[in-house]
Parts: sequence; structure tokens; C-alpha cells
Amino acid sequence: MFILWFQSYLRKRPYGGTFFIQFLPLLALLFLLSPATAAVIELKENAAISSGAILLGDIATVTGATPANLSTLPLGASPLAGTATRWTRDAVAQVILAKYPQEKIVWQGGVLWCRVERPGRSLQGEEVQARLEEELTKITRGAGEARIKEINSWSDLVVPQGPLEFSFEFASTTLRSAWAGANMKITINGEPVLARSVRFRWSWMRPGWQAKTNLAAGQPLDLKDFEAVTVDVLTQPTPIYIGEELPQDSCLTRGCVAGRLLTASDMKPQTLVKRGSPVTLRYTKGGLTIQLQALALQDGARGQIIAVQNATTRKKLMARVTDEMTLDYVQ
Repeated sequence: MFILWFQSYLRKRPYGGTFFIQFLPLLALLFLLSPATAAVIELKENAAISSGAILLGDIATVTGATPANLSTLPLGASPLAGTATRWTRDAVAQVILAKYPQEKIVWQGGVLWCRVERPGRSLQGEEVQARLEEELTKITRGAGEARIKEINSWSDLVVPQGPLEFSFEFASTTLRSAWAGANMKITINGEPVLARSVRFRWSWMRPGWQAKTNLAAGQPLDLKDFEAVTVDVLTQPTPIYIGEELPQDSCLTRGCVAGRLLTASDMKPQTLVKRGSPVTLRYTKGGLTIQLQALALQDGARGQIIAVQNATTRKKLMARVTDEMTLDYVQ
């Protein structure tokens, strides 16, 4: 439309405008091919990429493009960590024109291709071990000390440079076995980098108790007979008793030889009240306490509620064991 109007305008001029009319098609072509309306692209000689995709703006300077966001156009996947590839002018142009067929490209500078590198670094077993120990400390809730002994068949890997974020999905048997497995995923800024399964041997050190001397069944637990030790609970054939303190009011269910670790099945609450024995029954209401004599109808350990019989009325009552041969009435 502009050309037709300009031709009509020139014909109305006194000198006829013949010269300009003859060259109008050429002027129009030059106008359309002018760099001012084209994408002016200058390739860089080298570019280092940290993400998983190469953008046009990563490897070139772009000006004058019709789409303002042409610099953010993805060209393709980044090379593997620690390797490099190259992008030529032709390869870049193919991607641009596939997305914007009407775009005009003017190349600037003398660089014909850009070397694109994704810097990498070695991921060593020591780093994976440290991250595993951090996660094991979380799932054990800080109880005891978790330590990795070895990672099975580990070979160092090349990963992209950047802040690595680790996540582990542990096998359901991890807290019961010295050998365990986990699915490891590594990301950088939320972008997946590596997924791999790892198998490892670890220790879980926790406090336990070891007999100093030979002890008989039924013997009350006493600090003088045991010493506190730190034990790898994952290597024990049977679950041991775990605790910073030796249980009170407990006795051995069976004999225990010197050096043996105390297990939960080795002990039971110590009987403070024996069936058929006379006991003291206390009844408290407000600030008043009354003591009665009663007969225990059941064995009882501290804190247990058992049946007793009032020695005077023969009435059956329920009471809680509070001390040796002493109970508090509950109903």
C-alpha cells in the first residue's frame, strides 16, 4: 500500500518522478532486508552452561529481533557434565526459523561457531557417605550415632558444578539391617541431575548394659552388677535393651553370664506384692489418709493395679502397687 501511494504521489509532482518510480521496487527490497528489522546475532567463542538446556542468549548476543524474548529460545540439551559441544550458525538458524519462520537473521562478527561446555566435577564416595549419614541421623531421630562403614561398588561420577541437593528413599529394612539400600536422587536448583541406587553398610551405635559378673534368674537389676556400654545394635543377634539408665524395680527372667548384653527379654518388672501376702492399703480423700490391712489376691509390680481383699469386711477392692507390700486404693 505504501509503494502504490508513493508512486501516485510522485506522478503528481511537476517533474514526473520517473527516476524514483523506476527504483521503487529496489528500494522496497532493501527496506525489507534492512538489519534494523532483522535479528542481529553475534556468536560467542565459548560459553559455559550450568542448566540442562542451552538458550540462544547463552551462546550469542541478540539485538533487533522481532520477538523480544528470542534470547530465551531453547536451542537444545546441554552437553553432559565435564564435556563440550559446539553450535554453528547454521544449526542456530535452523532452530530459530523452525520457531519463527518469518524471522530474518543478520550475522555479526567473525565467529562461525560457539564452543559450549558444561563444567563438571567429581562426585566422590566420601561426599555421598556424608550425605547418607545426615539422612540416617534424621530417620533415626538423632538416637545414637549413625555411621557409614562402606558403600558397595562405588565409582566416582562426574556431575555438573553447582549446589547439589540430595534426597534418599531408604529400604523398609534399613533400621534393622547392617546392609541397607536407598534410591538416591540429586538435583541442582530443582533440576534433575542424577538418579542412582546405592547399597551401603552402616552402624547404629546406641547405649546398652553389659553384665559384669554371672547373675542368677530372679536377681534384681543393680548398677553394681552392670556397666554402661555403646553397642552397634544392627550387629546383635537379638534386640538389646537400649537406655541411658538401668531399669528400676526389675529383675532377671533368666541367668546372665558376665559379658552378656542385657536384652528386653532378660528382665521383667520386679514383684513387690505377692499373692496371698498381707499388705497395707491406703485410702486418701482430701487431706485425710486411712490405712487398712488387706490380703493380696494377685502378684503385682510397681504401678500395676491388682485385686486385694479387705481383711475386716472381706470385700474385694482394686488398688495400685506403690511400694513393697503397699498399695493405694483406686476403687
